[in-house]
Amino acid sequence: MFFLPVTLLAVLSSSLLMALIFIPTIGGIFGFDKSLNQQNLKNLTLLESGDLNQIKGLQSKYIKIMRYSLDNPKKLITLTLVFLVFTQFLYMRYGKGVEYFPPIEPDYAEIVVHARGNYSPIEKDEILKKVENTIIENQYIRNLYSRSGTIKGQKRSESEDIIGSIKIELINWKNRPKANQILNDLKIQTKNFPGIYIEFIEKKDGPPKDRDVEIKIVNAKLKNLNSDSQNLLNFLKTNSWIKNIDSDINNPGIEWELIIDREQADKHGVDIQTVGDAIQMLTHGLKVTEFMPEDSDEEIDIVVKYDKPFRTLDELDQILIEGKMELYL
Repeated sequence: MFFLPVTLLAVLSSSLLMALIFIPTIGGIFGFDKSLNQQNLKNLTLLESGDLNQIKGLQSKYIKIMRYSLDNPKKLITLTLVFLVFTQFLYMRYGKGVEYFPPIEPDYAEIVVHARGNYSPIEKDEILKKVENTIIENQYIRNLYSRSGTIKGQKRSESEDIIGSIKIELINWKNRPKANQILNDLKIQTKNFPGIYIEFIEKKDGPPKDRDVEIKIVNAKLKNLNSDSQNLLNFLKTNSWIKNIDSDINNPGIEWELIIDREQADKHGVDIQTVGDAIQMLTHGLKVTEFMPEDSDEEIDIVVKYDKPFRTLDELDQILIEGKMELYL
């Protein structure tokens, strides 16, 4: 807001000086002589009441142009349309186009931290704190806001491996280097963190999009979708002019599969529901009922779990389920 009032004050002050001092002075030095003034008075008299053919000077040329235009209206309209079309053609051919959001020095930036793995919320927060402690030492950062994990219901399309982000506000551009130089320095300082990928994004005016180009991939065969997307992603990474690549490709993970011997289960009188309930008590808990607190509008699930020492992967081989005759493993 500093430049707008200063520019307005300078323009209005200059206009006042031009109107009161400069223009009258120039007019007094280069004024018309008396003979020209007399001719102008004569022309004005003829314009009011007289023969227009006797008018001389620039007014006579204007009268000739107007007479020709009024006598040939079709030619005038055609010439006007040709001029309009030709002007548009010249603009399309030689114009520089329109830029709604010109590149300016940004005051904000975002640092996105990627890491693959089954990290707990506490582990994600610890990783983000290490990056934050390194970044906060930079003298050109005014404010910093960190967020670990993802916010429920967030609209933004993000990669599945994002564990957190850091939003920074830089000091006034007069007292610091360029934003890209500051981000490059931060990139060098944080490049030695193992197991994570850090992305630096300059915040710009305009539509809320962090990427200049978005590619949507569709494949009729779902099993080939990830492989085709990965091939395209690898190709993009080989180009030096592409940076800050983000994707929502499914990350490779581990799938646990429990195989139940249905024949043995039927022999001991154990159904699939009973086996599933036993496994839930070992994992996230078996829901038995719900409870409505007085100070809440939502019901709370009441679940049953084994003690924490017994909720391990090794205990999957030790589950005992009561059958008709005996305990069934």
